[in-house]
Amino acid sequence: MEEPKRWQKGCILCWLLEPEFSFEIFLTRPIELNGMTKNQCMCTLYWLEAKKYIYRHHLSRHEYGLTRRGKRWYKLYRQIEVEMVFPRWQTLVERSERKKRGNWTNKN
Repeated sequence: MEEPKRWQKGCILCWLLEPEFSFEIFLTRPIELNGMTKNQCMCTLYWLEAKKYIYRHHLSRHEYGLTRRGKRWYKLYRQIEVEMVFPRWQTLVERSERKKRGNWTNKN
């Protein structure tokens, strides 16, 4: 089994942490989540379980929890995601402020 992409692993871990997400509803409805098919979701889920990122609860077939390794990976994934988005936004704000200052100085 090949390793899923980082965004696929992140999506599955996010869904498992959502209190509203029901795995049984996901299995019974013909839906795609974030462009992932059910087959991709299941392959990613089984890969995460095989690599000890998640575990199955003993009482239910479709209830999963994150292991320590999974929690560390998820925390790092979210940190990287924020660092990738925020600097871009910051540079856009700085550019727009420079343009405003430049236009103001040209008028005088």
